[in-house]
Amino acid sequence: MGKAQDVYTLSQAIQRHGRDFTVTRTKRNKFKEPAGEEPVGSFRGLFHVSTGFLDINLAEAGRVSSRKYPQLLLLYTEDVRKEDLVRLGGRTYVVTGVDDVGGLQLCTDLSLREV
Repeated sequence: MGKAQDVYTLSQAIQRHGRDFTVTRTKRNKFKEPAGEEPVGSFRGLFHVSTGFLDINLAEAGRVSSRKYPQLLLLYTEDVRKEDLVRLGGRTYVVTGVDDVGGLQLCTDLSLREV
């Protein structure tokens, strides 16, 4: 498949199965203190959970546990940055990572942490 077909297929999947969400960014005053929020935009993306990471906690005994990380897959955008706030389904998340999947500028995968 060509890049145009990939974009079309991805956009159709997001349109049919995706969820709408809004992104805001914390405004800072001249002293670098939080001064409210400014809207970044409204987007539609596929919410999914990744379990590909392991947390290793060493206390009195070693323990390996897998944690689930919420993520959003959306069409490529440069508007969303780390530390932005995502509101989806009545919950608020902080963007912990922004990844251009494959470096092809087809889609963006946002790693999230619930606030």
